[in-house]
Amino acid sequence: MNENDNKLDLAIKKVENGEYKLYLDGRCKSRRSNKCVGAISSSGYYALSIWHQKKDVVVYLHRLFYRYFKGPIPKGFTVNHIDGNKLNNNINNLETMTLEGNIRHAHAIGLYDTPAAKQSHIARGLRRRGENSPVAKLTNKQAADIREAYKQGDVYQCNLAEQYGVDPSTISLIVAGKIYKGIEGGDQ
Repeated sequence: MNENDNKLDLAIKKVENGEYKLYLDGRCKSRRSNKCVGAISSSGYYALSIWHQKKDVVVYLHRLFYRYFKGPIPKGFTVNHIDGNKLNNNINNLETMTLEGNIRHAHAIGLYDTPAAKQSHIARGLRRRGENSPVAKLTNKQAADIREAYKQGDVYQCNLAEQYGVDPSTISLIVAGKIYKGIEGGDQ
């Protein structure tokens, strides 16, 4: 059992003992205030903060709804919002799938086609690399040529930057293997 499962178990106990009520339409109400609870997290999901053993325990509500109404989330799976709306926790809008399937689904329904998505921390981890990146200034061959020229030792990075019309920091990242990975001896 992992940490997320432990958090979900704690939240389910709070639901079962009446502190919170979950509704099939995706609402979560506090018994104490009779108001909907959950705040939008930095990743864009509704999250519930539960005070437990002198610390806050944060549970994503879509995972709690799935677990409570549909059962355990299989190991290696994530909870997907079918309509792509992270705030729609209606139980009919939630399904489990692998992370890879979740990413494919997000691309299929256009969630990665917005400028904001391309800049998000999630999209940056999944973006196309090298010349296939939407912000690429060089081809993979040019990057390989830059690496090779620098490796031979007869040129400075600033000269390469001027020759290829890019910032010297771009050349530095290329020769260090930080960008344009997987070409001419780079690793990805």
